[in-house]
Order: sequence, then structure tokens, then C-alpha cells
Amino acid sequence: MNRRKFLNYIGCGCSGLMLGACSTAPITDRRQLKIIPESKLNAQAAQIFEKVKEKEKMSDDTKTLNEIKDIGKRMEDAISEYFYRAGQNDPTVNFDWEYILIDNKKVKNAWCMPGGKIAVYTGILDVTKNTNGLASVMGHEIAHAVAKHSIAYIEPARYNHETYENNESKRAKRTQQQQQNKDSKRARQSQQQQNNESKRTKQTQQQQQQQQQQQQQQQ
Repeated sequence: MNRRKFLNYIGCGCSGLMLGACSTAPITDRRQLKIIPESKLNAQAAQIFEKVKEKEKMSDDTKTLNEIKDIGKRMEDAISEYFYRAGQNDPTVNFDWEYILIDNKKVKNAWCMPGGKIAVYTGILDVTKNTNGLASVMGHEIAHAVAKHSIAYIEPARYNHETYENNESKRAKRTQQQQQNKDSKRARQSQQQQNNESKRTKQTQQQQQQQQQQQQQQQ
């Protein structure tokens, strides 16, 4: 038994005394430490997904969204068929698949939450170029959910409610600061315009006074 296997077995064995939650990943049979039950994780992911839909701007590109859904449906069927032919339990049997397209050109990303909650950002479409490229990205992200990586690793921000809320708070503060900077800039510009107008008014008055003095002297 090599060192890696030894540490793996010992780690799961000791943790099992407290959690009793060792499992194996689908296909690879890699041993996993289940920090929280899959059902709870899926429920939490679904809640976060709903918040994402509320706070992010959804794209009105129905054609691309339908393409995403079509790719996803074919992957859903292929996954189920694979495990059926392999005589294994389908790890996605409890997934509630859902697909959204987020209108954000600056973000070149896509992700899949536990339970089959999938989001694609419009920014990544310039990278994927076509259906095959988009399918490759989606397949990679879906594979993480199928392999249940999130059960063993809860750290990624897209799976972490607290981190998501912190990011939202930071983004809100940045937006507020940007708005304050804009308001301050507009106030300075307005003050500068008033100063310039006041200066022009004084110059005009001085010119008029000079003209009047010249006229008086000529008389």
C-alpha cells in the first residue's frame, strides 16, 4: 500500500468516527469525505441559485439559451445512459436540472452547482465560438457535479453561501463608491461651471464699465 492510499484510508477512517461519511466518486471510485449530506448541499445550492437569478441580469437571447438547454439535455441523457449500461447507480437521479444565461460580457465563465444548477455567462460565448466549444465547457462543469466534488470540497465561491454573500456585499460597496465618485465628480464639474460663469460675468461687467468710462471721457 503506497503512502497516498494509506493516508487516504486513515483519513477517512478517523473522520468516519465523527461523521461516518466516506464515499466513493462515480466512475473514478476516488474516496471522498462527505462533509454534509448531498440532499442538504443540493438544497443550499438551489437557494443560492435563486438568489443569483434575482441579482444577476438574465440574457434575453432565447436562441442561445435554448442551445444551452439542448446541450444540457443531451448530456443528461448521456449520463443516465452511461450509468445504466455500466450497471451503476445514476449519481444525477436526484438532480433538478436548470439552465440560465447571465448577461455579463465581462465574465468569461460557466459553472454547475450541486444538483444540476447551471449558469453560463455571455462573456464566455466569445471564447467558445460555437456549439462544440460551448458543449466542452458545459461538459467540464457538469462533470464536477456528477463526480460530486462539491461534497468533499465546499470552498469554491459558487457553492458557498457565505462567500457569495460577502462577494455581493463587496460588489454593492464598490457600486456605492463608484456612484459617490461620480456624484462628487459631477458636483466639482458643476462648481467649476458656476465659477467660470461667475468669472465671465465679472469680465463682462468690467468691460461694460470700461466702455462706459471711455464714453464719458469722450463726452
